Amino acid sequence: MSSSVQEHNCSKSDHKDSFKEASGEKFRRRGAVRQKQVFHVKNHKFVPRFFKAFTFCGHCKDFIWGLFGKQGLQCQVCVFAVHRRCHEFVSFTCPGADEGADSDFVKPHQFKDHTYGSPTFCDHCGSLLAGIYHQGVKCSACELNIHKKCTSMVPKLCGVDHTERRGRIHLKISHSDREITVHAVAAKNLIPMDPNGLADPYVKIKLLTPGESHSNGHSHGHSHGHSHGTHGGHSGHKHDRHDRLDRGKFKSKTAKSTLNPTWNETFHLIVEDSDLSQRLSVEVWDWDRTSRNDFMGSLSFGISEIIKGQKLDSWYKLLNQEEGQFYNVPVPDNVTASIQELRKKFQDQKLSSGRKVVQREKTSHEHYIPTPNDFTLLYVLGKGSFGKVFLAECKLDEKLYALKVLKKDVVIQDEDVECAMIEKRVLALPQKSPFLVDLHSCFQTPERLYYVMEYVDGGDLMYRIQKEGKFKEPVSVFYAAEVILGLMYLHDSGVIYRDLKLDNVMLDSEGHIKIADFGMCKDGLTNSKTTTTFCGTPDYIAPEILRYQPYGRMVDWWSFGVLVYEMLIGQPPFDGDDEEELYHCILEKNPSYPRSLSREATSLLKHLLTKDPVQRLGYRRADLPEHKFFRHIDWDKLANKEIQPPYKPAVRQGGKGNRENPEHFDAIYTKQRVFLTPPDPLVMLNMDDDDFFGFSYRNADFESDSAQT
Repeated sequence: MSSSVQEHNCSKSDHKDSFKEASGEKFRRRGAVRQKQVFHVKNHKFVPRFFKAFTFCGHCKDFIWGLFGKQGLQCQVCVFAVHRRCHEFVSFTCPGADEGADSDFVKPHQFKDHTYGSPTFCDHCGSLLAGIYHQGVKCSACELNIHKKCTSMVPKLCGVDHTERRGRIHLKISHSDREITVHAVAAKNLIPMDPNGLADPYVKIKLLTPGESHSNGHSHGHSHGHSHGTHGGHSGHKHDRHDRLDRGKFKSKTAKSTLNPTWNETFHLIVEDSDLSQRLSVEVWDWDRTSRNDFMGSLSFGISEIIKGQKLDSWYKLLNQEEGQFYNVPVPDNVTASIQELRKKFQDQKLSSGRKVVQREKTSHEHYIPTPNDFTLLYVLGKGSFGKVFLAECKLDEKLYALKVLKKDVVIQDEDVECAMIEKRVLALPQKSPFLVDLHSCFQTPERLYYVMEYVDGGDLMYRIQKEGKFKEPVSVFYAAEVILGLMYLHDSGVIYRDLKLDNVMLDSEGHIKIADFGMCKDGLTNSKTTTTFCGTPDYIAPEILRYQPYGRMVDWWSFGVLVYEMLIGQPPFDGDDEEELYHCILEKNPSYPRSLSREATSLLKHLLTKDPVQRLGYRRADLPEHKFFRHIDWDKLANKEIQPPYKPAVRQGGKGNRENPEHFDAIYTKQRVFLTPPDPLVMLNMDDDDFFGFSYRNADFESDSAQT
């Protein structure tokens, strides 16, 4: 009995001891736990972060300021760093959020190790690329600078600009007849302009002649037509034309101390025919009481695009002053999804600019082959090694044409009969791109060959660049993009052009380009076929031609690179006292790139002027349209000529004397006496009549609008 009681007391004592030990282990003082606040945007998980080193925002590219507290946000998954004010506007899906194979965008970056000579910050996480040698990697296509550790977390959006450096603005634009209504709704995430990190933004609207500089916030621009503004939904005062010219622009109320203003103001503009080549400029300025107002961002719309298009209601990126004169860029809700959609569309359809075939009944005169007696020669427009190009009036329809005349004796002596026939075949290609000169007809006499082509009355780019020195980058982008579509059509047709230069890129009366002069073309080069003929203009000849290697369409993209270089910089990339020195420079040296060039332009030129044709940009069909230099181009609209050109030649309309004046052509030619030199009789006696068999041709689908009336 006593032993059992003793055992019971012992077991009870042991239980108490074990309870005390357990209590000592499980009960101790602990601090409270609070989970970090997480902001979910496009599958990103942004959390507040204190940055110990200098860091730049990956969205607006501005410095993330602050010495104390948590200055910005960073994604827990992909380490993308942004301002607090920027995180909600990030437009790409977090690369670390796996949504299946269909969600991946197959446009990866082409990263290579790179050594930086000056301090450079990562374009993804925003921190410094530290070190002395191979501090990070650079994308060879879009020039993106990244830490090696960040490469797996960077979105596969090579060539796509997902940043918003100046914020966004919500605009509604509509038209009724010739009245344009602009409703400035609001803006978001504008750049801070004042010491308190805020701004006092207002909107300024005016008609802008392409190339006109932005005025400062205090000055008044000028535009044509009548207008009135309504502020906050209430009607304002109407201004007559004189008052409009005095007051110049339209200006909204100023929103005080905010980066996310709401204006809700409406403006009305009545445009005239003379305004159709202008652009509607929308600018955002920061009001300042003591100093000049500060520019914050702008964008513009072509008046002709607004008149022809549908009602606009969207958020748009605010651009810098130069880009804002020529572009408007809608902000996609999800850039990843938008690019996937565009890429699928691009893969499903060939990016060509073929003209729509319109079936119509052909009249009898459309089968008639003209003769020299049907034309009156008016001016000399140009002169080449084989013949001349005249401005001629057709007596049958009283329309103006460009008449190219070649002397048969010269063609035969130079053994270029096949070149003349190829030029005719290229000009006669069906469903031709609107960016190539169209052919009306071909005919011949015993002494000469005649090509009757549409008269492109805006002159060539050589004439214009001699007047201006060089083009602004947005102007060069537009011309280069249209040249791309023209060359792509030729390449798709098995033709390499081989003579792309400023002299052969013409401007029509609306300002669109037309590639002319197909005398150097080679056709039948399909399925990677090559040729070896040494030809071209010395400044534009590709290295593979100089090395006498077999070559194909890539020689055109080299010449295209030289063309873009000349448009942007105003001088050739290669130079020499004679052709031998010039060719040595092309083969052995690399061109210099001024620091004034944008990063996108420098990247494009470097990849076009690559001496190895396999590595040259354009080897893949999608390379050029997807390059960041063309980030603001809508290729579908461009192919349909729905984008308003940046410059419209001032072609005088009216009386016969005016329309016959080739004012945009070099006076060296237009002042020459109009005449045809006689052929060499000895050569003509030995000529075979079958040499030019099949040359005569009439294009029954020639559009009458192509001819100048």
